Amino acid sequence: LVFFALTFLLTAAGLRAEVLLDREPVQVPKALLFRDHADEHGYHYMPLAPKIATWPDGKPKFSFIQYVRTGKEITGGILHFLCTFGLTQTELKEAEQELTRIDKDGKIIGPVMFVSGQFYIISASAGEGGIFSRRVVGTGKAPLLAGSEAAVSIALTEEGSTLLMESFKKPTSDVSVQFLMTYQGLTPAYQALLTVDWDKVYNHKDFKAKVGNFLVSAQIQKIYDELREQGAIKLEVIGEDTKMDELLDTAYNTITKMMFEAKPVKPEEMGQAQASTSSSRLGNLFGIAHFGYFQKQVNLSGKYTVDLTRRKRDQREVPLTGNIGGVYQQYGQTSEFFSVVDLDDPNFEERTINVILDGEDLQTFQQYLNFAGITFKKEYENEEMKPITEDLIFDRTKFGQNGNKLSLKYRRKGDQTDKWLEYEYKPIWSYAGGLEVVGDWIKTNQPVITLTPPHKYRYIEVLAEEENMNRNGIIRIAVQFRHKNFGRQLQKEVVLRKGEPLNINYVYFHEPNNLEYEYNITWLFKDNTRVSSGWKKATDPFIYAYYEK
Repeated sequence: LVFFALTFLLTAAGLRAEVLLDREPVQVPKALLFRDHADEHGYHYMPLAPKIATWPDGKPKFSFIQYVRTGKEITGGILHFLCTFGLTQTELKEAEQELTRIDKDGKIIGPVMFVSGQFYIISASAGEGGIFSRRVVGTGKAPLLAGSEAAVSIALTEEGSTLLMESFKKPTSDVSVQFLMTYQGLTPAYQALLTVDWDKVYNHKDFKAKVGNFLVSAQIQKIYDELREQGAIKLEVIGEDTKMDELLDTAYNTITKMMFEAKPVKPEEMGQAQASTSSSRLGNLFGIAHFGYFQKQVNLSGKYTVDLTRRKRDQREVPLTGNIGGVYQQYGQTSEFFSVVDLDDPNFEERTINVILDGEDLQTFQQYLNFAGITFKKEYENEEMKPITEDLIFDRTKFGQNGNKLSLKYRRKGDQTDKWLEYEYKPIWSYAGGLEVVGDWIKTNQPVITLTPPHKYRYIEVLAEEENMNRNGIIRIAVQFRHKNFGRQLQKEVVLRKGEPLNINYVYFHEPNNLEYEYNITWLFKDNTRVSSGWKKATDPFIYAYYEK
């Protein structure tokens, strides 16, 4: 089982910098440098590889605990670490020195600002089943600012714990970290119109054959080229100065974002998919080969037209991949980082219980929750011993500082049987607005408690069409949502603005197995008049805000 939390180290860089998407970035050690849209010699850096975060004294934010019982081998374990994808001040200076060899007046003015991101752990040791098969064992939201930290806690089985320890003794460990990040920039002003006939696109034999499976970027590019020849994808080019490769990059990226989502896949499966294809414009820069593209569950229909005749904001995805190996070689003999705990040792008078908050990141936690935690209760065999009761709480401050793992301790107090390992706990979740969800008492003897949320997070993708907005004089589209959570109705909205990317995600939480919501679309016109669709019920993960008179 793998669980995530995020720690955002906010800086004063509040303004989102714009980079140019039509300029190839400068590659320097450990980073790519993107040209600023306004400063000819200004560059924004993008770190290329996640790594384990460190304390001010240089020690890693890392611990690996293995558990044993008398007469048995390893019975399990817990891995906890914080990772980051930032650069040190020394690395930044080295990058800027390298930049001046290409642009003598070049300077680094800050990091590339990400607009969204997913966070993946890939391991053969962690996760249930198939422990010797490398696979994605978890996912969560990623921090959006270089230098921020993501906290990871992994509860391991007996086999997983043993295998992982052996892998730590090697230069490359069994745990890899992958961030799939989305950044935003400005495209060139092409003299072109892009029109997509969605029905013909989805009818392509390769798209139909791959439903439920993944495609690599080179395969998608090949299909797009065929669809252009068939007329399902049309690029109407005006003038002679258009750089066709750059135009195709922008056009194909627009279609891919609407049809697919990128996720990590097994290296051997990726290798098979790439065997019959060459490199592609979609993946040759960042090594997107770490990821496969999966079709979204909801298909688009009709025709989609986007005006490329002016410079516009666009979003691109990039994978950042790193391995957490090398810690054992330096700290393997230090109990602060690697330790073994014998749960049956009679001299073991104090026990630590680790509590892992599952499925939460700091950003959504702050938006929806006041706190989450447990009430812990321990009763002893000797009835004269007073029971222990303690509250362990993840609030916004603790979550921001410590990530998704907290610990508590209790003492043996004379218990001589296995019952000294038994205890009870009761989960509690407090939501913004005063709603509380309290669970039942749970009895266990495990050294790790997984605090699983009683809710699920969901993304509703909202899309609009630029040509439809231009034709009808629409300058803004507001989509209101309302839905019930544990008996309470909530209402929020998202807004699409002309001149900005016309797709946005509405994120909300809901009770498990309750996907129903209501939405109301309001179109605002140039003359300040408004038209609303009225409230409609839906369960789809997709809303197409198309206006028809």
